[in-house]
Amino acid sequence: MNLPATLADVATAAGVSRSTASLVLNGQPGPARATVEKVQQIADELGYRPDVRARRLRGAKSHCVALLTTVPEAVAGDESGYSFQIALAVPLSRLLLARGYSMLLVPPLQDIRQLDDLDMDAAVIVEPRSGEPFTAELHRRGVKTVAVGDAPGLEVDGVVDRGASGADVMLAHLRDAGARRIGVLLGEVDNAVTVSVRDYLRQVAGGASAGVGATTDHTASTDSPAHPDNTVDYRVSTCQVDRAAAKAAAHELLTDHPETDAVYAPTDLMALGVLDAAADLGRVVPGDLLVATNFNGPRALGATPPLTSLDLDMTAVAEACAQLIIESVDGGVADGVLRQEVRQPGLVVRDSTVRGAIRPVSGR
Repeated sequence: MNLPATLADVATAAGVSRSTASLVLNGQPGPARATVEKVQQIADELGYRPDVRARRLRGAKSHCVALLTTVPEAVAGDESGYSFQIALAVPLSRLLLARGYSMLLVPPLQDIRQLDDLDMDAAVIVEPRSGEPFTAELHRRGVKTVAVGDAPGLEVDGVVDRGASGADVMLAHLRDAGARRIGVLLGEVDNAVTVSVRDYLRQVAGGASAGVGATTDHTASTDSPAHPDNTVDYRVSTCQVDRAAAKAAAHELLTDHPETDAVYAPTDLMALGVLDAAADLGRVVPGDLLVATNFNGPRALGATPPLTSLDLDMTAVAEACAQLIIESVDGGVADGVLRQEVRQPGLVVRDSTVRGAIRPVSGR
């Protein structure tokens, strides 16, 4: 059996020193263009492949990017099957591979010590929390980090700016569908989505603020652009990111404020809790209550009725992540944080917000 070609084999066949061959095959500057072309041609002819493990022992870059999240396991996994992370991981891994990087998909992190076993040059962290401790630790370790979504107190090199995280698109849809008393159910932890949705409500409703636990606060009214003669009231409720907690919070919201005609829960697991509460209270979705969420994944599609959601265009998000990773790893960040904006998400309308699709909600 023929042994794989070594660096020494390539150097000998090309008539150059091992150090020159190493510079060429590792993409380092120095050798003349003619030498580079000759060494690369010989390497191709001999079928040379670099020994990644040996290169790491010499202290070279790992050329590995980790895709991380601190979203709770119950939200990322279970019936969702990590679909959000996978939807981002597939296009991101392809884009990074084309640039010479591999990608490591990491399950939800709960302990900073879990970072000890990860060999990476850079990381992408999805929906980080305000003052995210993992981004601070990555920064301390010299790992270039890109956040998908923004939140106060992040120590990152780049941010994929998702604007209002789809709240502008979804709330406009609910208003256009006739909703005038809209409940917004958010997680009590200030992650990127919660912060951006809350900020958007402050803009359109003159100071919306989330309550504590399952309580609700009444926000200021705002004119609907599609219906300038009508106003829309928003009530914001917060609870743990958990189906049972969301059910309890929605139950309280709909009981204390029966005039509520729509609920927007950006987290799909919490939207299922809203449907559970509606079923217990005999509310008909979408007959007298509209319900919508963000991620167009298994939970939205498998709900009864299926939930209106957003087309988040994960390919565009992946492209922004890849660009920021390459810029931060290869070029560094002289001053400030790199940013890439992505366009507003599209709308995937399903039965949960279509008035003509009246059907009772089944309890779970």
